Amino acid sequence: MEAVQRGVAGPRGSCDGAFNAASSNNLVLSTSVSATILDGAPVHFIRTAHYSLHQFADGLWYLGYCSPACGGLTAINPIAGPFGPYVASTTPDTSGIRMTYYDSTGTVTAIPAQVARIDITLRGATKGYVHIQGMTKGVYHDSLSMSIALRNRS
Repeated sequence: MEAVQRGVAGPRGSCDGAFNAASSNNLVLSTSVSATILDGAPVHFIRTAHYSLHQFADGLWYLGYCSPACGGLTAINPIAGPFGPYVASTTPDTSGIRMTYYDSTGTVTAIPAQVARIDITLRGATKGYVHIQGMTKGVYHDSLSMSIALRNRS
């Protein structure tokens, strides 16, 4: 592909300031494409990224992100949290973030091609003491669990 820069006025519909600039990128395919793909058809871009539960300088654990990979000049940045600290798989499970991968039979799997469902559990706490009238002053904890069923697996 060959990237061509051109100016386009108007809003972009993105929260990222770079995309809201007065210019955008226009990608021109240098190879032929199927005649069934029309001008203006959506194009999906995939970017490699790294997410991890990471302990930062303040001693708290956050969901960290870097792209394309961490290391060298690419630092991991906190994007959500704080969460509970990382704990290797235990019973009961207390890790701040836990992702469990299942195959189509509901069995835990580590083979990416077999993943049919992902269960995600987030456990967080307030960063400091909270005082709400009628409640005891203290640090409050909460959790969220969700299951994501993958579709169009190949």
